[in-house]
Amino acid sequence: MAALEEAVGYVLMENDNTFKEVSDLQPMNDNGLTYVRFNTILQSLDCTNRNKRYYKADAMVKSLSTPIIQELIRNNKFKGEAGHPVGQPIQRISVVMPPCTCHRVIKWWVDGNLIRGTVETLDDGPGCPGTKLTRAILQNENPSFSYRGLANITKKGNISYILAPPITVAYDEVNTPSHLEAYGDAEKTIVSQSYTGQSSQASVTTKFVNPAMESAMFSDQTIAVYGRDIAEMFRKGSDNVKSVCEAFDIDPTNISMYGKTGNVEIKNGSDRIIVSTERKLARQIANMWRGM
Repeated sequence: MAALEEAVGYVLMENDNTFKEVSDLQPMNDNGLTYVRFNTILQSLDCTNRNKRYYKADAMVKSLSTPIIQELIRNNKFKGEAGHPVGQPIQRISVVMPPCTCHRVIKWWVDGNLIRGTVETLDDGPGCPGTKLTRAILQNENPSFSYRGLANITKKGNISYILAPPITVAYDEVNTPSHLEAYGDAEKTIVSQSYTGQSSQASVTTKFVNPAMESAMFSDQTIAVYGRDIAEMFRKGSDNVKSVCEAFDIDPTNISMYGKTGNVEIKNGSDRIIVSTERKLARQIANMWRGM
């Protein structure tokens, strides 16, 4: 297990919406459900994307061919969210939250240096992410998909290489303006054509986005994960650790990993207490960071 100050891997949330291709769009009305199915581009391979990352094709194919991903696809559960969960804890970023999902990938394949996929939106009810995406696409919006996963990174110059299979979490649907002109002013005037053929003016208020916040709100995210982060997952998730700290009045922040068995070490002055964590929790975290 890595030391507390040693990076064990990186959380990647791409913000490369270069590809906005929709083909074979099929509006579906099935058993009262309304959604759309279409083919699109999910990701580029063997080239440097605009975030200066290079995903090796073999590594991505292996990542998407794991039993877990294949099981999700087989059961129509390889879902993505409406936007990346930016600013959330690592435990949240590493999972897909059902209330936030808006689509699912039902098939993927490699086409040259691209990963293409067949995607279906979700009919999850009025005002929900999937229905909003369906309606947006039917109004000619081009969706764009962005990778989220956990990976080791090899830096060469200013390029980050993903050469080993990452742990794929999802392809999220992102909506990121690429230039400042895409943002609305506090107020603007629109001209609309009425059914009588006469023009009319109306002042409408749009949400103002400070352009200075663009990089903070919409930039891609690369988050280093350290040994202390994994120890923190055990501290927050283990009832055994909480019970020991309460029983002996120990500061739970003095925690570190102990070996590779899922046990943790808590320092209490000059004493060390070794706590066995729950097997299910240890297995869950080990699976999350396998190979890191």
